[in-house]
Amino acid sequence: MKRCLLTITAAGAAVFQADASNILVSDFSGSGAAFQERPIRSADGFILNTTLSSGVIVGAQVRMGYFSGFDGSNDAALTAALASEDPAVLNGALSRFVPMGENFGGNANLGTVTSTGLPRITPRTINTVSYQGRLAGQVSNAVVTSGAPNSISPSGVPSGTRIFLLVYNAPVATATQLGIFSSTVWTMPTDNLINPALNTVDVDAAAEVYRGSLNGSELRLAVIPEPSATLLALVGAGFALRRRR
Repeated sequence: MKRCLLTITAAGAAVFQADASNILVSDFSGSGAAFQERPIRSADGFILNTTLSSGVIVGAQVRMGYFSGFDGSNDAALTAALASEDPAVLNGALSRFVPMGENFGGNANLGTVTSTGLPRITPRTINTVSYQGRLAGQVSNAVVTSGAPNSISPSGVPSGTRIFLLVYNAPVATATQLGIFSSTVWTMPTDNLINPALNTVDVDAAAEVYRGSLNGSELRLAVIPEPSATLLALVGAGFALRRRR
């Protein structure tokens, strides 16, 4: 049975540009053997866990955002690039990632996060048993704006934009593994939607895994290809990702 990992709700307003959204990676409180979120494992089989220390991420890292220029018509090209083992090709795709909630380019309209609400990996109790590797956290106050989906706008995130999760096995600067996931219904709302629950499914199809794999009831990361003497740069996000040697 499909379960929700990510929900998008919109707070309606009279002015289109003022519509704000909360994009939530759900930390469910459900129970029962049938209730299961897909845990995240590293490529070498370890369940990922993220802890917070004074608001600083320790361990694995989760980021939320979108890829500029992706509008649905070039899905196959983006899918191939994000899954590529050619560092240059993968770099080119990652350079288009626009993070939400990280004040990218000083643009507060892309949303905000708090130290306790940021996208992260956390344990959750199911049937009195604590399970690691569940996604939790949220990006709040992302402004819904007009324009082509997945374009970059100072006004916010264009409606219809496809949202992605990037999951690293360590903070981005030292990560060696990466997973990129996006359900087909993870899109920003339009101006006439009031509190919609746009996502009712989790990532449970191979086509929704852009890098990594769907391994039974789990999602797994993929090893970042070794770029030899170069950095694997996340240019659009203002970071650089280096493979450990």
